[in-house]
Amino acid sequence: MKHIVFVYGTLRKGFYNHRLLENATFSDTGSAYGVRLYDVGPFPAVLPTSDGKGAVHGELYEVDDETLTRLDRLEGVPHLFRRELVWCDYDHESDYEELYAWVYLWNGDPDRLTPIPCGDYQEFKDAITTL
Repeated sequence: MKHIVFVYGTLRKGFYNHRLLENATFSDTGSAYGVRLYDVGPFPAVLPTSDGKGAVHGELYEVDDETLTRLDRLEGVPHLFRRELVWCDYDHESDYEELYAWVYLWNGDPDRLTPIPCGDYQEFKDAITTL
């Protein structure tokens, strides 16, 4: 079975966990809605918003069951993160401009996390390295 997964952090191109998506099909860059991005330290986390506002930028991939299972293990499902369907859209024209994709949501306490207001982990990391 095929699944659409939205990745926003270390699974994105150029980051150290992207290798887990070597058998996946890249669909496009895009955004997930009704969520906010936070810095956990070595990786980011996404949490749903109470008001349904907020957006996070990332990448969308089509993955098979085996890859989805590997991603679940990496994300520590169900303890560290949980996997839920979130409304997303593609940045460019496609057959599916709006869709629900699997997103890994943080299970921890958001009060201990640092918000990433730009909603883009790549942009956030680039800004840190240029300081």
